[in-house]
Amino acid sequence: MTSPRLLTVGEAMLRFSPAMQESLIESAQLKISVGGAELNVAIAAKCMGLESSWLSQLPNGVLAEKIIRHARNHGIDPIISIGEGRVGIYFAEVGNDPRGVTVTYDRDFSAARSLTPEAIAPLTAGKDFSAVFSSGITLALGEGPRAAVYSLFSESRSWRRYFEINHRSKLASSTEMTSWTLDILPHTDVLFASTHDLTEILKLGDDVRSAAEQAIENYQLEYVVVPDRRGRVGELGTNSLRVVGQGVDVYEEFQGSVVDPIGAGDAGAGAF
Repeated sequence: MTSPRLLTVGEAMLRFSPAMQESLIESAQLKISVGGAELNVAIAAKCMGLESSWLSQLPNGVLAEKIIRHARNHGIDPIISIGEGRVGIYFAEVGNDPRGVTVTYDRDFSAARSLTPEAIAPLTAGKDFSAVFSSGITLALGEGPRAAVYSLFSESRSWRRYFEINHRSKLASSTEMTSWTLDILPHTDVLFASTHDLTEILKLGDDVRSAAEQAIENYQLEYVVVPDRRGRVGELGTNSLRVVGQGVDVYEEFQGSVVDPIGAGDAGAGAF
């Protein structure tokens, strides 16, 4: 019997961050790390014991190699299409309130934005995956990445299909995200949706349970997973998941010190 394996699909970028509490404008040094929702999910799932692969498109070069080695160092199998363009980057400042967290993207013309179904078809052919995961972040990258995700989700495979709305207002409007999400939901088994996503994107009302139950009925989903995280940097916070299904309503939360909240939702999705 083949061991279960997760495939995640999306862009990973280089993250540049000043020291904690410092502003980007004032800092003379920046730390470089790797970030990206789908790669983060794959890494978290691997930490929980699930073999995971990450599919993306990168250019040739040392910056792309840094991302690929980051994936491999965490036990992830990177499945990479080589494309024209650049490596996307973002700048993240993390500070105590009232500054909080500020993210500035610089990902225009990245190689991942030109990902297409034709590019990924030979990379996934003959490979045996148990599940596929992607998010609204990838849908927002452009027509090609959207088509690539749709093609994977609509394939006649036995894998379970996980989709996280993960609306980012800096990447797409609510109207755009609603349209793209409605296109992919008929091909989704498990939906990750924040309270904002249920209310503003799917417009299912303010009550989390009834909104999740309505989504299950409307789109024939197995489960709706509602993540939430609360807490200020430097203080005690919670990372929680609520799982709603047919006859299922389970809530779990975990507490910890909030050091850097970026990626907390990805960690929750990967653990699920």
